[in-house]
Amino acid sequence: MKKTVNDFFEMKRKNDPIAAVVLYESWMARQAEKAGINWLLGPGDSVNTAIYGEKSTAINPPTMDCMIKHARAVRIGAPNTFIVGDMPEGTYGGKNIMDIMEGVFNAKRFINEAHCDAIKLEGGIEMVDQVKAIVDSDTNAMAHIGLMPQTAVSTKRLYGETAEEAMALLTTAKALEKAGVFAVLLEKVAENAAMKIRDELNILVFSIGAGRQCDGQLLLSCDILRSFDLFNIKFTKNYMTPEYIALYLERAVQQGVNDTGFAYLAGEAFKEYANDVRQRRFPEVKHIYPMKPGEFSKLVLLLKKMEIEGKQ
Repeated sequence: MKKTVNDFFEMKRKNDPIAAVVLYESWMARQAEKAGINWLLGPGDSVNTAIYGEKSTAINPPTMDCMIKHARAVRIGAPNTFIVGDMPEGTYGGKNIMDIMEGVFNAKRFINEAHCDAIKLEGGIEMVDQVKAIVDSDTNAMAHIGLMPQTAVSTKRLYGETAEEAMALLTTAKALEKAGVFAVLLEKVAENAAMKIRDELNILVFSIGAGRQCDGQLLLSCDILRSFDLFNIKFTKNYMTPEYIALYLERAVQQGVNDTGFAYLAGEAFKEYANDVRQRRFPEVKHIYPMKPGEFSKLVLLLKKMEIEGKQ
């Protein structure tokens, strides 16, 4: 049975980690659904690099038609999984009402044409009006802050490594929460900063390289399957090593599975990843980013000061 936003909030209440995957194709979505992945970013705009060979998401970014085509394929493969469509660069946001309404129209395309359950968009406080308009159109919206690949000049930057940066992220997240997002995705954010952001919000907080304390984890399928090897990112994990493949094939023998091609192995990799998230075996210490020395104590003091001022 397909999970809903309310189901995810219940998982958060129970402290049950939520496992999510970014993917692009129908066969991949089918295997992810069989593996019990809770929600899919399908597709992510990383389709630009993982499938189409561009050097970044921002170079010749995917069009809405391209993203809708992939989203439809993902929905066909995973009819019973919560799917989030990723709004590509240049299709949302802006300062005037026409740009904002265009964003609403494009968000609705993911819902009406691809049958997604929600959309995700990148951006901070400047996206508040856009988010509110999308939510007011009866569309679930997820925010994405920290590293934002659509506009990032470099992927090396770490976010929230100082108390001031963490507070800026929190201010942004609170503004997006007030605008109506049901979740915020933190990318490449220092773990303790992400933990405090989660503690201060009433919405879902997901991590892609933001440590172990968020409500759930998101990884790209091409990193899980190691099907795209141009980047070697600290917060990812490869579930297609020789050791893992040997484990999957051993299971196949035990279960009498005869067809052990790549689709089967991918499904087992997704299953292993989901189990690691739920058992809190992923991420590990080696996957996380710390704040700079002394900055977490400063952050705690700033949050305490904010709490006191809020009561006055």
